[in-house]
Parts: sequence; structure tokens; C-alpha cells
Amino acid sequence: MPHSIGPDTAHAAPPLGRPLLIVDDDRTQRLLLAQVAQRCGFVVDMAASVAEAVDLIDQRDHATVILDLSLGEGDGVEVLRHLAAAGRHPSVLVISGFDERIRDAAVRFAMTVGLSTVGTLRKPLSLAQVREHLLKASEDRPGHERRPGIAAHVTADDVALAIEAGEIRPVYQPKVHLATGRLAGVEALARWNSPRHGVVPPDVFVGVAEQAGLATALTRAMLRAAVRDAATWEPASTGIGLAVNVPPFALDDLAWPDHVEAELAANGVPPGVLTLEVTESTLMADFVRASDILTRLRIKGVALALDDFGTGYSSLLSLLRLPFSELKLDRSFVQRCDEDPYALKIVRAMLSLAREFGMSTVAEGIESQPVADLLRECGCDLGQGYFFSRPISLVELQAMIGRQRAA
Repeated sequence: MPHSIGPDTAHAAPPLGRPLLIVDDDRTQRLLLAQVAQRCGFVVDMAASVAEAVDLIDQRDHATVILDLSLGEGDGVEVLRHLAAAGRHPSVLVISGFDERIRDAAVRFAMTVGLSTVGTLRKPLSLAQVREHLLKASEDRPGHERRPGIAAHVTADDVALAIEAGEIRPVYQPKVHLATGRLAGVEALARWNSPRHGVVPPDVFVGVAEQAGLATALTRAMLRAAVRDAATWEPASTGIGLAVNVPPFALDDLAWPDHVEAELAANGVPPGVLTLEVTESTLMADFVRASDILTRLRIKGVALALDDFGTGYSSLLSLLRLPFSELKLDRSFVQRCDEDPYALKIVRAMLSLAREFGMSTVAEGIESQPVADLLRECGCDLGQGYFFSRPISLVELQAMIGRQRAA
């Protein structure tokens, strides 16, 4: 049977904490991990097999999953597959005694099926490292764990009203020049602090918006807000650019380039200030139509970034056929390039490829000085990640820009 433990005993009623699932066939390991997780504020479920894990996944939407890859008669990939099939979106920490390439392959599979990951750890585990990864998982999912079952309470009407009222606002993840450390630009990220529900995570409200046919309204509202914000920091004089993610529907809408151009003109923001970030998965629905739309955006002066490069199935084809001006290296390669020689080889190859195409480069997910230094030495142009800054409000960004101008 699946195991579930609260803060004191296996039978205590769990507090309103963040639900976490430990899947490991080693009972001692499960208990040690549970102690660490509880100290980090999680309510812990435990499973010793794939079948037990599936039962618990179906019962509860866990914020985080600690997953061993070797589970006796089953394996961790089966659990990842079920998480994706069940529509769950936890942060996954992979643990295993297998070598690094096998662990990384499991992480890449998780990302391929739409799951988010916070890395891998090799057994025998350092509990201090486990704690560090769990705290990172909490930071990556703001608000989700504090409101159990929030996804079930957010309705399409809630999201529609939030869009209309301007409650869903952009925050900004800084990008810096790796050579100088100076602020180069920001990526706009949607956040919603609801008067009724509190902080609602993006994977909840974006999912509701897509199911309710509100994706167009949400994306246009975000673009409008971000462009208006950009006008306040005078990008033409500060040189601080704005990046906005492009959802799949936008690459099926032939009017999208004209809409982008109109928003920029209405706010007096030069087209070259804006970079639209496109993931490979958004290109695959209709490659010809996407090519039409992206080429017209480039003609209008908007920059284009190929996001999460290296994680899709047609990266080289996208570079060959589409007019991208920037390449974003996926965090799955970046975060381990100082420790994993294979990840470093891939990073160097991608940077070399970008130079051949005359593209600028951005590494996302930088979380340490050694990684930042290594990427700079490899010739990467810009860096983005928690090492430099977490996402910040417009007011904080304006203050950051002010300090840079004064310096």
C-alpha cells in the first residue's frame, strides 16, 4: 500500500503544506528523504513501487516528486509517463545510482512529455543537496503549494475577469551581458495575484485560458502590458530590450504580425527593442504558416529567438528555414555544463553553430558563478537565471536600470 506521513507520525492529519511524493523502493531512503522534505515545509506521500506511485498520483496533485529510476520490477520512466498522462505538473527531482548520462536521459524524457525538473542527484545522496533542490523546487512554483487544490477552483470566468481587470501582469527576468555583467534586457513572464485566490501559478491560469478559448486574449493583454512597461524605461536610450514568449496560436494567426506592429507603434517602442521567443514545439503544428508569420515579423524589424534550443526534434531544420536572430540554450544543458563534459561539448557546439548563423546567444537557467564564467569563456553573449536575478516587478526593474545608468 502507498505510504503517507504528516509532520509527526504516519497517521497525523497533514497541515496545509506543499504535497510531495517520494518514489523509492528503499524504505530507509524514503524515510530520510521524508525528514528532509518535512523540514522544507512539505507534506509527504511515499511509494515503493510504480503501482503505489500511480495510485498516489491519481489521488493528489503533488507539487514536487522525488523519483528513483530503479524500482524493482518497474522503473522511474513509467512514473514520469503516468504523471504526464494524468495531467500533473510537479517539479521532478531524479535520484539514482545510475551514471549521469542515464539520469540526464530521464530528465530529458520528462521535459519531452511536458514535465518540469529541478535536476538529478546520484546515490548515495547528500541530504544537504536534497534540501537545496527541494527549496529550489519551491521557488520555481510560487504560490502553488500554499493553496492546495487551487486548480479546481479557478474557473474560466475568473481568468476572463482577471484579464479584463488587468490582474494578470508581467514580471521581468533580467538578461545580462556575460562579458560585463550589465543588464541587457528582460523576459516578460505572466503572473497573477488574485484578490480571491491569492497567487495563482501560471500552469494553472494558462491551462484554464487555453481550455476556455482565452489564450488569444491573455497573450494580447500580456504583450500590451509588457510593451507599455517597456516604454517607461526608454529602451531606445537605455538599450534594455524586451522579450515576450509566443504561444502556439500566434503562429496560426496571420494577423499576429500586424497586431504586434500596432502595439509597438501605439506605445512609441521601436520594433528592434522586442524579441519574440518561439519554442520548437510551437512551430510543428503548421511549419509553412509559422514561416509566413515569423518572416513578416522580421521584415517589420522584430527580433526572433529560438527558445529551448536542443530539446526538440527539428532544431537544425528550424535554423535553416526560419529567420531567427537569437539562440537560447536550454537550461538542461546549461545547468550542468560545469560538471558534465558531455553537456559542455553540446553547449560549445551550439554556440559555434549560432556564430556560423550570425545569431546572438542567450543561456538560460544559470544558477552559479562557475557556470556563468564557463559560458562567458565559451563565447556566450547573454545569461539569464537565478544567479543574476529572480523575476522582478516593473518598479524593481526601473530601479535596476536607474542604478545602471547612474553607474
